[in-house]
Amino acid sequence: MILLALVFAPRILRKFGNYRWTLGIVVLHVLLLLGLAIFDSAWLIIPLFIIESALISILYFNFDIFLERYSKIDSIGTIRGLFLVISAIAWILPPFFAGKIADQYGFSQVYLLGALIMLPTIFIIMRYFTDFADLEYDDVPFLFTKNEASKHPNVGNILVANFFLQFFYAWMIIYSPIYFHDSLGFSYDEFGLILMVALSAFVIFGPNVFCFLHWNIILDRHPFYRSHRCFNCRSDVGNILLQAN
Repeated sequence: MILLALVFAPRILRKFGNYRWTLGIVVLHVLLLLGLAIFDSAWLIIPLFIIESALISILYFNFDIFLERYSKIDSIGTIRGLFLVISAIAWILPPFFAGKIADQYGFSQVYLLGALIMLPTIFIIMRYFTDFADLEYDDVPFLFTKNEASKHPNVGNILVANFFLQFFYAWMIIYSPIYFHDSLGFSYDEFGLILMVALSAFVIFGPNVFCFLHWNIILDRHPFYRSHRCFNCRSDVGNILLQAN
């Protein structure tokens, strides 16, 4: 679902623009969270959960377009570096609070709170991005990444490693809470604290700190990299290795 959305993203952006597409996805995201909070049937919750998870990745893509449009070349490193660090910090606190809420009130209240937190995003987009001037969106061949990876083995290895890492994350999101709660006897409150401590490593030692230093030191000072901006740290590292080969 994510892959199809990103493949057809240039066509969607040319037709609707990033403002309307982002606003529509955020509204849909809120509705999906409300659905997860209201419905009890697994036949409804499972597809809603899959679609909601996919929308998060698509929203990152949309926000990146806003970031690129409003970022100045001279400060692109600082802006994107701070964006990555703040994004990482935002992932630390939710598991802690979600565990407490899930223990006391159930998962439905977690999704309801998530929907309420997303509501200000709708008003912010409508207030500050109504006059957003879209960039030129070019179609990218579906097999572009595969062909480039075959020419540059290091990039291919990065893509394979990233695939398995994301595959691991996808399963862990589902089964780690079940295993810790049902098999090991941890409460969701305790599991939330464990997850918060575990995720803090990504902020302290992980790629986001590297991204901040990388964007600041390299991209702000090197004219070539300033003109080759990428979506996230992993793709940017792959781009650097590609050029180095």
